[in-house]
Amino acid sequence: MLQPAPIRIATVAGPDRRLPPMTAPVSNTIPVPIEAEEPAAERATDHLSFCLRASNGSDALSCARIVCEWGRKTPWAPAIDDPETVAESWRPLLEAETAWVGERDGSVIGFCVREDDNITGLYVQSDARRLGMGKALLDLAKQDRDWITVWVYEKNTRARAFYRREGLEEIGREKDEYSPLIYIENRWRR
Repeated sequence: MLQPAPIRIATVAGPDRRLPPMTAPVSNTIPVPIEAEEPAAERATDHLSFCLRASNGSDALSCARIVCEWGRKTPWAPAIDDPETVAESWRPLLEAETAWVGERDGSVIGFCVREDDNITGLYVQSDARRLGMGKALLDLAKQDRDWITVWVYEKNTRARAFYRREGLEEIGREKDEYSPLIYIENRWRR
């Protein structure tokens, strides 16, 4: 039987808008539950500790490298192999008020961008997956919303399972206009 996962509390502090992990609630806190999904023996052995903060344009290249890594490791995905070009397309989104990164030891290992009620992207570096980073970023994106939408490729079964686990439901499908892939529209409601 799984033990309850610890609750990590983050609070906005300082001009860099860092969200440091806390162990007890304080005023102006953002709860970031870190959920254990499977027995510890089946999870990655690296005990990841990370902090969340608002993103900025200087995070673009780090985030682009995460997207490119996903593209390299995903055989059915469209080719994504130029981090500089990817960084330039993500930079304006990462400078928005509703974009966050997760860091470990000063390195970006995950990010989430929300535009209005839509998640534009949520990516986590492969060696940091299944340790709570994606859930923590998604929880930040849900904070002040009554609903959010996420589009996921039909073939991305790992992401689809993650979003189902987090309470999103499939509400539609569309063919990607640039590839033969199918997008699934998922919706979360408070």
